[in-house]
Amino acid sequence: MRLLAGLLENVGYRQRHAWFPLRGLVAALMRRTPVWTAMPRTGSTEAEPVPAP
Repeated sequence: MRLLAGLLENVGYRQRHAWFPLRGLVAALMRRTPVWTAMPRTGSTEAEPVPAP
């Protein structure tokens, strides 16, 4: 059962992770301009002061 689970876990793993470099290669060959968007920060907005030792 563990062997089967290990095999099924890897089905499609490499294919999924090869997709993004393939997209990048195609975009580079077609000379597309990369589009970067802003990623707003989420979570804490202010750092808490760290007490001196």
